[in-house]
Amino acid sequence: MVSSTRGLYFSYYKTIINAPSFLHGLKEITNDNVTEYGHTINTLKRFNLYPEGSHTQAQSSRERKGRGVILSFAYRQFKALTNGLGWKLERCWTVNRGEMAPVESCEGIGNSHYFYIDHVFALAGTTAGWIFLLGILVRLASSIL
Repeated sequence: MVSSTRGLYFSYYKTIINAPSFLHGLKEITNDNVTEYGHTINTLKRFNLYPEGSHTQAQSSRERKGRGVILSFAYRQFKALTNGLGWKLERCWTVNRGEMAPVESCEGIGNSHYFYIDHVFALAGTTAGWIFLLGILVRLASSIL
């Protein structure tokens, strides 16, 4: 069960990166029969998951929605490159939890969770820069007219 919209968009990211191929993952989220009970929906259209391309504060929630698809593609390419070069960018260890079964815990940019969060924050961090550049362009355009 997804507890928030951020978790919902992350679940689409996970669906695509865990699919056998990127296109198969896209097919899974465009023919989703889990999100809305009793209906098969195209989540790309239903939840406006297509990338927006604008970096204004007013559209920041829509930007996050498109990032799941873009970042899942980027992660798949990143993993293919790092695996091909033999780079290990993830460190894992076993956590013993007393009476419960041990679990594996991992960290590093090679981990899908870290990759997603790091890049979402990096993209969100560019918002102020885009607003600054937009202000410069508006100022230059108004001085020309």
